[in-house]
Amino acid sequence: MNNNTSKGASPKSKPQKPPPQTNEISNEQKQELIDYFLGGSYYQNELLKYIYICIMSTCELARIEKECAELRKIINESKNSFKPDHKRTASRIIDEYFEWRQNNSGNKPGNLLKQIGRLLGISSTDIESNILKNLQKLEVHELSAFRSITFQKFKGMFDFNNGNYSELNLRSKRKEEIAELAKRCKELEEKYENSLKQLETIKNKEQIDMLTAKNNSLKQSFDTMQKQIQEKDREIEKLSIQIKQTSEHKFSEQQATNEKNDESQVKQLSVEDLNKLSKEELIDDIKEYQVKYDSLNQQFDLFHQEVEEKDEEIKRLRKQIKQYQSALGNATNVQHGENDVNNSFQLVKDIEKIQGNVVDAVKIKGKKIVIMNKQADETLSYYHSRIKISDDNGKLALSCALQRFIVSKVFGIVENFTKKIKLAKQHKDEFAEQFIIYYTQELCMLIEKLSTNRIGSDGFTCITPIKIRQQVNAALGARGFHMKKWHPTIRYFGDDIISKLNRCRKLPQEMNEETQERIYELVLELLQLRFRIDTQDPIPEIRWFNAGETIDIGLMQGSDVEDNEEELEVDLCYFPVIGTFLDDPKNRRVYFKAQILTRIKKHDQSDRRNQRGSFLGSLNPFKKH
Repeated sequence: MNNNTSKGASPKSKPQKPPPQTNEISNEQKQELIDYFLGGSYYQNELLKYIYICIMSTCELARIEKECAELRKIINESKNSFKPDHKRTASRIIDEYFEWRQNNSGNKPGNLLKQIGRLLGISSTDIESNILKNLQKLEVHELSAFRSITFQKFKGMFDFNNGNYSELNLRSKRKEEIAELAKRCKELEEKYENSLKQLETIKNKEQIDMLTAKNNSLKQSFDTMQKQIQEKDREIEKLSIQIKQTSEHKFSEQQATNEKNDESQVKQLSVEDLNKLSKEELIDDIKEYQVKYDSLNQQFDLFHQEVEEKDEEIKRLRKQIKQYQSALGNATNVQHGENDVNNSFQLVKDIEKIQGNVVDAVKIKGKKIVIMNKQADETLSYYHSRIKISDDNGKLALSCALQRFIVSKVFGIVENFTKKIKLAKQHKDEFAEQFIIYYTQELCMLIEKLSTNRIGSDGFTCITPIKIRQQVNAALGARGFHMKKWHPTIRYFGDDIISKLNRCRKLPQEMNEETQERIYELVLELLQLRFRIDTQDPIPEIRWFNAGETIDIGLMQGSDVEDNEEELEVDLCYFPVIGTFLDDPKNRRVYFKAQILTRIKKHDQSDRRNQRGSFLGSLNPFKKH
């Protein structure tokens, strides 16, 4: 029976060859695929499918964590193939999953699903009802296989897009280069045509002027000859009348006629020769200009080729420099990178912030705050200000004077560190910052001697003191005097500042504790800022301006300074200027301008000398007498 069945069965048809495949597709098709993969639905479905499987998985957690980390790395390093909003959303989804997995203690993934739904605009109820229920039916090994397949698909999506994006970008770049070359060729062609037109116009004008001049000259010659002929005719007529000989008269007329014909022939011959000569000269000039133009084109092509060769050489040298810098570990680079907190841009922002904190810390306005008028006037007089506490702007001036006292006091602390180290007998923890500064200065001095007194051809020994200074001050600017409890130095100088501020104003009891914490925090910020200033190269100068000095809008900032610079002078400087080469207007670099109060200049020199003398002899209001 089996035999009959096999005999009656139709023979198996041969398998048909699959249609030929090709990797060449159009740019439009590639772009459609790229938009489809990263345009929303496909990317969301694959990523969410993977996350849902990870949520349902109770084993292989270490492998899942490794896969998620790899996905995050692929997403973050993807430059061209991933849209910015999708990139952020994908990273957020993976981060939400990590946070849920770390904090999960048997809870349902409800909050995680809500977060994912919120990011993608999907209802978390639909996720639980339609997707998670189906995944719960799968076995552990099925979930593992499903997760692995989804991971490979999601990863392959990036491989596809990265390859095609680079090709599309290359083609786009080539199209731009071709368009630029075509534009340039068109410009050269227009330039060539304009040059020919200008040349033709110039030559035609020169030819017309030349012909006009020669025609005028010939006309003058003709008129002169005509007058001479007329005179001769009159003479001949006189002779014919006198001699009364017809033959002679006819001979004279014939002679005159012959002379006219001769002159006409001479004139005609001259004009023809002139036209012939002018055309030949014009053709020769055009040929000469054409030769010069061709020569300039050749020189331009040679110059363009030389520029391209120089560009290639520059690229090669830059690549070589990068290799050298990488080999040296950027040993000779003393500039801060963009992500460094001590780069000049970030430093300026922090100076502005801290200067605002100084203003907030000095409170003298309020119903419960009592101003000590006598001590306030002594403080303003100490800084040689003409303002009195009873004036309309007296409280503002007192606030500025107290700001100057705080900033100059804290900045001056660092200058005296090395003196105190010499008095310290042992390395206590509270003196750690002082010892670091002291030994850093000693080490930099020894390395400078090594660079000067020892022979060598390296390029980083002379830079080493700068690098050491920058690194040490960066560390002190980040951690110096910062403890869980207030550092003894912060407490000592903070209490000293508070006691001297209280000589000028009295605060209510309930504000004392808040003020103490604020002053401690301000002293810490100013000390760390002082260290960070020394991370710059060259080291910026910190300069205060005294009362009576001339206004310099390049270094100072205050109300009405720019409009009335010549009529005003400094009354009180309450924050210093920070910058380099301050005395050189062309090369100076100002990080932060000095904050000043101004006053109208007094032209009485004797009065100014008296004020200067009283300033030098005034008592320090912050010291007890």
